[in-house]
Amino acid sequence: MDKYIKDLSAQLSRLTTQEERLDLLENAQNEHGPTADDIRMTLTLGDTQNLARKKADTRNEGIAKGIHALVTRYGLQSLMADRVANKMLDGLLPDEEQWSSPILKLPCANVNPSLHRKCFETGTRACSGCRLVSYCSDVCRH
Repeated sequence: MDKYIKDLSAQLSRLTTQEERLDLLENAQNEHGPTADDIRMTLTLGDTQNLARKKADTRNEGIAKGIHALVTRYGLQSLMADRVANKMLDGLLPDEEQWSSPILKLPCANVNPSLHRKCFETGTRACSGCRLVSYCSDVCRH
């Protein structure tokens, strides 16, 4: 196990609340995880495998796996996921100011996460059911 992860684990064991542990792990993840540009690329392209390849530095990869193991050991998976999702919805990614990158066009909502695929066209036709998402064509809508 990497010395950094051992030190992080020792720090976590001294903390008493889940919130303190979550703060420490989130800071560690932001320090060694993907940058806002990496996350933006993944959100735009829908390809998480390229993001992993881009961060091929084995030490950072080992640290990321160690942080994930610590999140799991302390039962923080859902709290961490909620915190990250809320920050993304608020427009805050690691090393990014609020509202620093406005949405200029809506992407097509045709996504298949299990295959890491999405349509790359601009969504120009609003969903007739919810009016919250857009599709580029009738083919993508079905």
